[in-house]
Amino acid sequence: MWRVPYRNQYEGSNDPWPKTFFGWVVWLVFYMPGSIALWINYMYPQRGQVWMSGRQAQNKIVTVITTLSIYFSIAMIVWLFVMMGMSHH
Repeated sequence: MWRVPYRNQYEGSNDPWPKTFFGWVVWLVFYMPGSIALWINYMYPQRGQVWMSGRQAQNKIVTVITTLSIYFSIAMIVWLFVMMGMSHH
């Protein structure tokens, strides 16, 4: 029997390029910063963290959580600078 590929067999794979404009914006905002950070962690893992960094680099939930933690860190740094600037008045 011949193997018949099912429709959209590659949809849902690890293809990082979204198909629509909305998908591209969501990927850019929620996926790209975390995927860059996890890629750096994967390419340059800490000592003894090789397997963990490989699993994290392939997990989409960890990528989104990493992106949110990056945004939270940036927001805290901006907030601290704003509060330091307001305390001088």
